[in-house]
Parts: sequence; structure tokens; C-alpha cells
Amino acid sequence: MYRYVIYKLHIWASGRSSTPVANVILTLAFLHLIQLLIIYVIAIKLNPELKLPKNVPSGYKYIFLFAFLALNYFVLYNERRWKAYEREFSKESKEKGRQGSIYVLTYLIGSIVLMFLALTVLFY
Repeated sequence: MYRYVIYKLHIWASGRSSTPVANVILTLAFLHLIQLLIIYVIAIKLNPELKLPKNVPSGYKYIFLFAFLALNYFVLYNERRWKAYEREFSKESKEKGRQGSIYVLTYLIGSIVLMFLALTVLFY
């Protein structure tokens, strides 16, 4: 399934951007960050003592974000593999492609909606 998400994001970005790989990596890194936040919120609700320190220097935050982006790039991007995804899914019918687009959009939007739901749970 994740191969299909990468394929769809790459196809969408290819038509609109000169750097589709960067768009896909940034989109997936953003989603992974949201999913980590959701897990963190659930962990805080289960054990309130897990809270992060409040006075973390901003330099550490930037280092974390850069390392997180780099990790996403090295884990997700492999040109040969992405071309194989394109060969695998490019032959799908229009109906199947439309249905797949709905699934991918549901995954993208659903992750963001879950983050907001998790934040409301955290603050109430």
C-alpha cells in the first residue's frame, strides 16, 4: 500500500513541480511527523510523566527536524525502486486510478484530522 502512496504522490508532483522527489519526501516526512505527534499524545494520556522538557533550545529542534528529513530521504528514496513502482502502477485503469487517488487523499487528510483530534484529546 505504501508503494502506491509514493507512486501517487510522485505522479501528482511530477506534473506540478520541477522537484517531485523533494515534494514527495517533504509530504511524507510531514505525515510521519504528524503520526509521531499522535503517538506522543496517546503516550502522554496513558502516562502524564512522559512530557518533554519545556526549555529545549531551538537549535536542537532544528537539528531534530533536519535529521528527521534526512532519515526520511534515505529510508524512502531509491530511484530504481520508485521507477519500479511507476511501472507497476502505471497500467491501472482510470477507474482504479481514481479510486486509488481517493484512498491516498483519505490517508493524507485523515492523518491531519487525526492529529487535530489527538490535540483536542490532549487539551481536554
